[in-house]
Amino acid sequence: MAAYLFLIMGIAFMLIAALLFYLDHKQSKTWVRTTGTVIDISQSIGVSDKNQIPIIQFKDETNKEWRAKNSSSISGALYKIGDSIIIYYNPLKPTEIMIDNIFYRFIGIFLFSLFGVICICSGFIGIIK
Repeated sequence: MAAYLFLIMGIAFMLIAALLFYLDHKQSKTWVRTTGTVIDISQSIGVSDKNQIPIIQFKDETNKEWRAKNSSSISGALYKIGDSIIIYYNPLKPTEIMIDNIFYRFIGIFLFSLFGVICICSGFIGIIK
């Protein structure tokens, strides 16, 4: 019985990974790519003080200046104030940004895929035994 539960959990994790990949791909194709500057580093609320969220200043297509922060935090200092970075922003809501960094973009996809593979393999092993 537990083997089937692991299979179901594994499939669910893989579906979440696929959804995250789809959303990332959609955003990178429909959002506007630009360069921004890290103007501040915010600390994540309720987590270790080592989790940081860079606050980015950038200009949109109309040359209007915006400030926004990425929706996810990262442990450790990946960026420092003054760094120039590539971002994607939502043209309909420019305060929604995605940092064009492999870690920021794909860590969730990687982790859900990894958990999915582990659960699916565990489920198959449990069924075979």
